[in-house]
Amino acid sequence: MTERKYCDNPADPAMANRFWNKVDRQNGCWPWTGYIDPDGYGAFPAVIINGKKCIRAARIALWVSGHIIEDGLVVDHVCRNRSCVNPAHLRQITNKENVLSGVGATARNAAKQSCKRGHPLSGDNLMVNRRGERNCLICRHEREAGYRRKLRNARREVAHGQ
Repeated sequence: MTERKYCDNPADPAMANRFWNKVDRQNGCWPWTGYIDPDGYGAFPAVIINGKKCIRAARIALWVSGHIIEDGLVVDHVCRNRSCVNPAHLRQITNKENVLSGVGATARNAAKQSCKRGHPLSGDNLMVNRRGERNCLICRHEREAGYRRKLRNARREVAHGQ
């Protein structure tokens, strides 16, 4: 099967027109009116940029607007509207920055200033495990003290024949 190649040149008016014809530029956010993928992102099929197939409409919006698409960066929708292709609402950042600037569990946990018991998650009280999870040392020490207490009590019961 032959891959269709519409354009390698962002200055090509035919490609730019084909792209912008699928955009509603009525308000601040410019929603993509073409195909929306299951994750809610606009898709512009069969476009090749610098030899790579690119289907995210937000990346194409930056490209046809004259922005250089950096390798290894993702397009972040500052407006939080995944179908928006307004270049003023888009920025290129690392995947880590994108995840941490979001609203998901990873971002919420990274923003926490204290553990669920109110101890600070900073300085000498902060422990980062092998998976990168932040843990409260005060809570950990209290948990370990409780385990040791239970173990001592169990040994006493065994020693006293109870």
